[in-house]
Amino acid sequence: MPTLAPFHASRQARLLKFGGGGHTIEYPSRREGELQYGRSSLSGYERPETWTNRPDDHVPDGCAVLDVRQAIETPEGFSWVFKGPMCDVDLSPGAMEPCPDLTDSLMVRAMLTDPGNRYGSLAAIQLAHTMAEKPEPGPLDHVDIATYLDGWRRHGARTGRIVDGRIIWDEGVAS
Repeated sequence: MPTLAPFHASRQARLLKFGGGGHTIEYPSRREGELQYGRSSLSGYERPETWTNRPDDHVPDGCAVLDVRQAIETPEGFSWVFKGPMCDVDLSPGAMEPCPDLTDSLMVRAMLTDPGNRYGSLAAIQLAHTMAEKPEPGPLDHVDIATYLDGWRRHGARTGRIVDGRIIWDEGVAS
């Protein structure tokens, strides 16, 4: 029987995100011998001003950083939370993984008819997006890191990279 390595032992973070409730570190999937591990994340309560690069977090230089805290305080940024795509740190630059067609889904129909179902609203937004045939990815589509950051940047978020263990914002300011 294979032994399991510590959770993040052979992973390097690809995205460090800051939001209203704290931070999330996104890790890619990995393979160890015959074992396949999916994407994972680690979350906590740090802000960019208090975040320190702990060795156990495996956040390398070059890791992308996203801070949506100010963006979600605006109507455009707040709506992007629901209308924008999700990030898949395993996708190649420029790649997108669209949401399967929800039009004929019995499960989605049930969600839409139940006013108490929180996911029904998100499914409705995705269906409306799909029917409008917009070229941009919708709320249940997955996009690569660069596309995800660009979408948030257009809605008021700030982005940056880890350099020498510190956050350097694209404006050149260190945290």
